[in-house]
Amino acid sequence: MRKLFLFAYYFAVCAVLTSRAELSSENIWIVYNASDPESAELADFYRAARSIPEKNVVGLDTLGDAPKDGIVSREYYFKNIENPLIAALAERGALEAVKISENGGEGRHAYLLTKNKAGFIVLCRGIPWGVKSSDPKVPQRSGKYSGNSDAASVDSELSARFLPSKSFAGSLRNPLFDRDGEVKSAEAFGVLRVARLDGASISDVKESVKSGLSAELRGARGTVCLDKYKKFPSGDAWYENAAKILSGMGYEVFSDDAIGMMSFDRRFDAVLFYLGWYGNIPSGHLRDMDLKFARGAVSLHIYSFSSLYLRRRVEWSANAVAHGAAATVGNVFEPFLGGVHNPEVFVRALARGACAGEAAYASIPSLSWQSIFLGDPLYRPFKLSLDEQLAAIARGDVDEFSQYAVIRKMNLLKAKNGVESAEQYGEKFLGKMPDDAILWKLVCMARDRGENLRAMEFAAELAERDLTKKPQFRGIAAELAGFLETGKRMRRERALEIYSEILRITPFNIERDRKIFPRAKKLAESLGEDLSGEIAHAGERIEAENARLAAEKAKRAALKASKNAGDLKEPNK
Repeated sequence: MRKLFLFAYYFAVCAVLTSRAELSSENIWIVYNASDPESAELADFYRAARSIPEKNVVGLDTLGDAPKDGIVSREYYFKNIENPLIAALAERGALEAVKISENGGEGRHAYLLTKNKAGFIVLCRGIPWGVKSSDPKVPQRSGKYSGNSDAASVDSELSARFLPSKSFAGSLRNPLFDRDGEVKSAEAFGVLRVARLDGASISDVKESVKSGLSAELRGARGTVCLDKYKKFPSGDAWYENAAKILSGMGYEVFSDDAIGMMSFDRRFDAVLFYLGWYGNIPSGHLRDMDLKFARGAVSLHIYSFSSLYLRRRVEWSANAVAHGAAATVGNVFEPFLGGVHNPEVFVRALARGACAGEAAYASIPSLSWQSIFLGDPLYRPFKLSLDEQLAAIARGDVDEFSQYAVIRKMNLLKAKNGVESAEQYGEKFLGKMPDDAILWKLVCMARDRGENLRAMEFAAELAERDLTKKPQFRGIAAELAGFLETGKRMRRERALEIYSEILRITPFNIERDRKIFPRAKKLAESLGEDLSGEIAHAGERIEAENARLAAEKAKRAALKASKNAGDLKEPNK
């Protein structure tokens, strides 16, 4: 969508705009729905969490009739969101702007911006998030959008408020794209950077903010999940390059090259960076709401309508927040691949020391389009260095994520001095902290260099633990069982027990059954054992589900045949 703004004004403004001041709590502006008590509660929570001045909190009293689905008309957007917000920001000193007209086009007030002092505008849950297409023939979730659509996210539309344009159709080039390492800033270009604290529930959102604060305090510790799509090479290349950046920093990277989401037979422990695409809805591990990301996690998943339904945990953006992601991005409507956040740029910006909000705006190529950034814009994942994390461990300050700092150091030592140096370092920490992931790392390192006997010794120790009782380690448990299958009968019997334990987990999950049952059945047969207990029950559940799906298919076919037959009948005369 393009803004009705004269180029002469724009160049005059650029001449007087100043460079960005360092992003801090002082130039964060919080916006909430004054008609929504939870929105006000969230604004107060975030203000206190980041010590933001009270004068920087703006309550919009124009949203009493805001639609529950978060999608508004352009007329509503101007009248109830943008116009009153710009007026409030100008009144409070976040912007120096002169109103030059009550009607700059389609109900928008026209301003001449002379100075932008707003580091970030943070919209709290309760503020609508989508501006629907003016074409009534385009439903909200459809493939009928075009590159000239005037549908947009509220956030991106607001970001481009002072960029010059002659039309609301299409997108605008983001002048901040891939500029994370330069001095020039959002203020210099007149971009209003917008972040959003939103999700399926206010408790989910609060936990997301707390997650980032925890990571800043204790370090960004965890793993990297690279979940490829294998359909569009350009998208996979973005993610592969992002993973290489994180791997170079020592982070453990595990990947899945198959089409579809990371499944239950693959590890998914302490995910700090989820790098994936392209699923309609979260599946596999991401359907398990007992499983949480690592503290401070960044979740990047490319899907066209990932942020259309922010109140549904089964949709991508809300799902990421519910799993504890401190930062995630999404799209309200169809952005097309060239209009999404570039994950490689996003991760590179963070690695250079940018905060999450800066990385979000460095990685989005277009404004006045479909994107939103969910999370605390001030969150800085790499605020605490690895050396500082290891120093805390040396002082005895350990928790469940400390082992991932050790693993990160192991990976760096392996790259520099070889695998033996890394193993020796890791073994020093066994028994001194939660160490399930360290043990699995030692299994994999020994296995990968052909020392199966040593690997099996570590695996046997890990197999004695109740990994399946911990949601984050159930994927490792499945991988462990797969490795134990290569051992002697006693190890294979333990592998079968692990599969049975996984299939016993409630609530039962048909996706998990379909992935684990065939492996358990094959192993049981090779051991000469009859199917019984949970393995047999899983097979029964799969048969029942297959029968249900077949009945539904037959019912649809019969209904279609009935309709077709009706169309052939002679009309009544």
